[in-house]
Amino acid sequence: MSDTVHAWYFSMSDRRLGFGDGRPIELGTVHTHDGTPVLCGPGLHASERAIDAFKYAPGLVLWRVECGGTVVTGDDKIACTERTYVAGGVDASSLLRAYARWCALSVVHLWACPDVVARYLVTGDETLAVAARVDVWVPVRDAAGGAARAAAWSATRTAAGGAARDAAGAAARAAAWEAEEDEWEAAEDAARECQAAQFEAMCEALIAGDCWWENDNE
Repeated sequence: MSDTVHAWYFSMSDRRLGFGDGRPIELGTVHTHDGTPVLCGPGLHASERAIDAFKYAPGLVLWRVECGGTVVTGDDKIACTERTYVAGGVDASSLLRAYARWCALSVVHLWACPDVVARYLVTGDETLAVAARVDVWVPVRDAAGGAARAAAWSATRTAAGGAARDAAGAAARAAAWEAEEDEWEAAEDAARECQAAQFEAMCEALIAGDCWWENDNE
């Protein structure tokens, strides 16, 4: 396959290729790979969905890329011989924290969320984070509520990447356990798809410079 594919890529904060390569990454740069690209092996990688790119992210700097040359496409990853950086190069930390809070808020109705926790999830006010981490540990009697509480706790974490991953996972589990037993898998899949759509929209906004989640915190 040789068609150009538009995709997403996360790099380390030093904006260089990893695995001992070290080539710098800048807007307009075209990196090439000699040889046959292999999924999860040799080659330059990216993902067509932002949520999949985040799954493999070595760092939190977000890029929009075009994959060309020889392109091999898998379920959630692309391997190619030519990757062009066409937009982005921006730190996604604030996006990931906002996304974590959004995931937690999507299931906040499943437990008796304390006021300070709810205010933190809505505003992202970091002066409330410590109190929220303490008050989040209210008793919860059912699995769905416990997972929803775990999502809220994850959203208060300092590490943006870990907060986003863990809050999303816990929120998806909460959505599954809220459903009837024979619908657990379908409910979790639906929650994951909703999360993916939200994450994609937020990444598009970040690339465009419309960081609405930061404005909400003013």
